[in-house]
Amino acid sequence: MPTQIRHYKWEHPKPQRKSSLSWYLFAAVSLFGMFAWQGEYRSTFYVRRNVGFRRLDTDVITITTPDITPFDLICSAENPPIHAKLHNADHDKILHYNRTYGNALEKWNAHPEFPEVFLLEDFHYAAWTSNELKSEASAWSGARYVRGAGWSKPKQVDLSPSDVIELEGEYVAFHTWALGLFGHFAHDWLPTIAFLRSISPPNAKFLLVDHPTSREYLSFLDPKFFSRVVWIQQDQIFHIKGNLTVQIPVDIPNVYGCCFGWDPLRQWIAESHPDRIPNEQVPQKHVLFYTRSAASVENGRALDPKLEQQLLERIRLKLIQHGRDERVILFSGEDKDGNVLPLVNQFALMRGASTWIGPHGGALGGNFAWMDPFPKTCGDRPKILEFIPGSSTGKMPLYASTFGNIRKWPLDYHTLLYTPNSTDEFAYIDVEQFDDALDKMWGKPANTTAVMTTTGSVLESE
Repeated sequence: MPTQIRHYKWEHPKPQRKSSLSWYLFAAVSLFGMFAWQGEYRSTFYVRRNVGFRRLDTDVITITTPDITPFDLICSAENPPIHAKLHNADHDKILHYNRTYGNALEKWNAHPEFPEVFLLEDFHYAAWTSNELKSEASAWSGARYVRGAGWSKPKQVDLSPSDVIELEGEYVAFHTWALGLFGHFAHDWLPTIAFLRSISPPNAKFLLVDHPTSREYLSFLDPKFFSRVVWIQQDQIFHIKGNLTVQIPVDIPNVYGCCFGWDPLRQWIAESHPDRIPNEQVPQKHVLFYTRSAASVENGRALDPKLEQQLLERIRLKLIQHGRDERVILFSGEDKDGNVLPLVNQFALMRGASTWIGPHGGALGGNFAWMDPFPKTCGDRPKILEFIPGSSTGKMPLYASTFGNIRKWPLDYHTLLYTPNSTDEFAYIDVEQFDDALDKMWGKPANTTAVMTTTGSVLESE
């Protein structure tokens, strides 16, 4: 059978500035579509398809998201997101942060929403490398091979039959950087896996490099999909006697545009884990405070212990002032015996969180996907208050934040800068700015007569 390649190039019209007539027409059509389809929203992508190198007619592929509100329609006032809301008494620092972070994100947002996708017939495939610097895989047939970010010329092409594992049927292969890192799997692997899942036949099997982190995440997310995964080893060579779907990203690390590109992932999670809080079993949401004091945490950035206790009491006071009947749960990612919390426990904590507060770290980058996927308006979104470096340090660059990586999740994102006395070991923030950030996130306090106290506590540990 001759080798066939079908090339899909994804295009999507982006709304113009809000002041233009075309933007209002776009918004009107979008809203009309939501009502016309009775809650089922469809993002339509126009596909240019080639067989071999011969151009054929244009087709249309539709991705449906019936259980969620599309990202673009949740909070149009902040779309596309280019930076978090920085709270600081120095207006010049706010301007510098907005400019520096915003310029970088505007470039990211200008990229295509999705990778290019190829459907290959009768090809070989191998995943070679995945670390914090690069990703490398190959797909080839004879002298022809896939080129692009994350792809390379095959290392071996003259192989004996015993060197090759043959597979028949429909397969999808995905490989990228930072294999095994919890946060990177959530924001660099999962969104593209979800996208490929949404456009692939339901019987297609996925070739993924084996790692305990990937197994744990996918087995919890969707056991049925987990059964479709063929776990492979790096440097193994496969001959797919059938169809093989692969993708070419914009770049490695994964950089895509904004902002509906993660809707397939949010829809997938909403289908697999439709839990909504509050409910009969869990009558109220809670506030999660992330502590980096756990023994397994690397790279420092723990808050000074005395400051951490002070901030926890400030949260308690502010909850009273704002009339919010919520618990505060101290979250380290570990149980009281120092064991990593199972994902089912981390899911419950994240899904029930109205607010996440804490220093920059992998716990938010790995767990954001379990937060409420169902917001319909700006005010419905879970709130984030992340503490980030206000200057470059030995371990952390200026403004190192999770925001850019997870900006396509519906979150009301706020941030505070570490103060100049912070070190690589311990971080500090300004308590008054912390109070101001809580007030800005939660609105005008309903009860300003509440006073600070160190007796009693609503704190719980997980």
